[in-house]
Amino acid sequence: MSREEQDQILNTIIVNTIRFAMTSDKKIHPEKIFQMVWDIVFDKLYLNCIQGTDKNINNISFGTYQLNVRDYLLYKIISLFRHYKIDYSPFVSTNDNALLDEIKGTQKSVILVSVHNGFTHNLKLFEDINRGITTIGVQPYVNQALDRSGIKNKINVIKKDKYSLAYLKKVISEGDLISSTVDYSTNKGLFKHINTNLFKFAAMNNLPLYFIKSDVTETGKVNIMMKLAPNSQDPNINAGDYIKFYNSVGHSRKILVVGS
Repeated sequence: MSREEQDQILNTIIVNTIRFAMTSDKKIHPEKIFQMVWDIVFDKLYLNCIQGTDKNINNISFGTYQLNVRDYLLYKIISLFRHYKIDYSPFVSTNDNALLDEIKGTQKSVILVSVHNGFTHNLKLFEDINRGITTIGVQPYVNQALDRSGIKNKINVIKKDKYSLAYLKKVISEGDLISSTVDYSTNKGLFKHINTNLFKFAAMNNLPLYFIKSDVTETGKVNIMMKLAPNSQDPNINAGDYIKFYNSVGHSRKILVVGS
């Protein structure tokens, strides 16, 4: 069965489950719909069917963002939920509570670096902070990612262009928390290249830099892993350290290289 055929079947299963749930119970809670869908597409389809025919399913990546199977299933489900106007976003938590408190407690700007996955999961951890949050992105994709993640608070979005870092200068004077993806693609290929500009910006402005990775669990929830970046003024070293961090924690792995 081709990847396209699998994708069509997956869409059909998710849509039919959504329609069944909404038809059988007009007041059904979005959380219950999600659990119904996840149980079918992950526990039954993934564990019993797909994994049974493809032993390497955990090592397969989907799309230009190199999503693993759990990331991909979650992305598909939430995207279809938005189409049916179901107000559900993934539950996000972290085991790194000490680092979370450290980031929340600082009065100066900090920079969180991550890679694309169709969501902005880590921002869910900071919805209660009493200061601005800034990200860099391309519209409409960044707003779609914020919506899928269920971010209700206003996020300052800086347009991704040659002036991005100049605008960042202003927000660091205001103590904003800065969160941005650092991977990019060339020639419409995989998002596998790590841009070193944000690492350089952090070093030049003496800003704490944190590595972020999100991991989708077997229950469809999201775990955020964090690490304070090593103290280095070399952006290439810091970018390389982020790649090592990403591919040494959690269960997902990506092909990532520094620069182009």
